[in-house]
Amino acid sequence: GGAIYVAGGGTTIIESNFEKCRALGTASTYGGGALYMAGSYNNIIGSNFNDNRVTSDKARGGTIYISSGEGTNIQKSYFNNSYAGNGGIIFMEGNKVIISTSTFANSSSKDYGGAISIQGHNATIQDSTFENFNSNNGGAIYVDGESTNILRSSFDNCTAKSKGGSIN
Repeated sequence: GGAIYVAGGGTTIIESNFEKCRALGTASTYGGGALYMAGSYNNIIGSNFNDNRVTSDKARGGTIYISSGEGTNIQKSYFNNSYAGNGGIIFMEGNKVIISTSTFANSSSKDYGGAISIQGHNATIQDSTFENFNSNNGGAIYVDGESTNILRSSFDNCTAKSKGGSIN
């Protein structure tokens, strides 16, 4: 993570600002322009993320990379202008992830999920806004898992070069 690396779960970040953070790793196991969190039951609440990115097309999570992130909760946060190979803003591995009442804007990824790429089951994305995204697959959101719920969210100007203009 360009700003913070967390080894272990149970971390809570509240009303924090992350701007122009960079992660420099070049492998797919690297990423998180602002945050790299390894562990379950993390919370990000009321925080702002602007102009964060990874510097390699192989790296994941332009703003946040969450590994083994079961039970992660992201709410009332704002994300703008981010880039990664996978998960332009967030790359998350884990089940039972909840993302709510957040705004995502102006980001892209090379391969999967211009805003969010989730590898896991039972994810919920609700009451959130997605504007101006592009990726090869899943212009805004890419999910590799089962039982995902996307509720009361809006998508505007999301483009995929291959599959899923907004969601794949």
